[in-house]
Amino acid sequence: MTVAENELTSLFQTLLLTRRIETKDVDNDQIRDAILAREKQETGIILSNVGGWHSGDDIFDWGVPAIDALGEAFKEAGADLTSHTLPPNIRGKLQIEFYGNSWANVMRDGNYHRIHNHPGAVWSGVYYVAAGQLMPGLRLNGEIEFQDPRPGNIHGGKWMVKPEAGTMLMFPAWLNHFVNPFHGSGERISIACNLSAAVVQSE
Repeated sequence: MTVAENELTSLFQTLLLTRRIETKDVDNDQIRDAILAREKQETGIILSNVGGWHSGDDIFDWGVPAIDALGEAFKEAGADLTSHTLPPNIRGKLQIEFYGNSWANVMRDGNYHRIHNHPGAVWSGVYYVAAGQLMPGLRLNGEIEFQDPRPGNIHGGKWMVKPEAGTMLMFPAWLNHFVNPFHGSGERISIACNLSAAVVQSE
C-alpha cells in the first residue's frame, strides 16, 4: 500500500490536573477546624449534595489564612492549565479570577453528590482537606467520577479518582462529574471553586 499523506490528530482533549499541595501555608488542620466550626453556626445549602453540609459561597471571605493560601494555590493551578491550552506566542497577561462561588463540603457516612457541572466558568477545582476513614471492601467508595463528555461514544468510559487529603483536582467546568456515596467514619472535607480565565491585552 502506498500512502501519499498521513496525519493523525488528537481532537477535543479533556484535561484533568491532579496536584499535591505540600506547603505549610495550606494547613489542613486549620482549614478543617474552621469548616467544622462554621458548620455548627450555619445550616448550609443544598445543591448537588445529598446529605452532608454545603457552605455558602463565601469561603474566601472567612478570614482564615490557610484558606486564603489555598485560594492562591487554586489560581496558580488555573493559570498552569490555561497556559497549557493557549497557542504559542500569545500576547497579553493571563488573568485568573474566582468565578461566582467557592465553598466547603462536609460528607459523612452515606452522603454523596449528584451528577452536575459548573456552567459559565472555565475551570472547576476541588481540594481535599480530609478524606475520612473508608469502610473496607466497598467498590467506588466516595470516589469522584468524571464522565466521558462525548455523547453517543460507544467506546467512552469514565475516570474515577480516590480522594486523598492534600490533593487538588482541576478540570473543565463543563465536565459532568459526581461523587459516589461515602461509607466510613469521620468526615470527608473538601473545598471547591470555579475560575474564569482570560488573556488581557496591554494598552
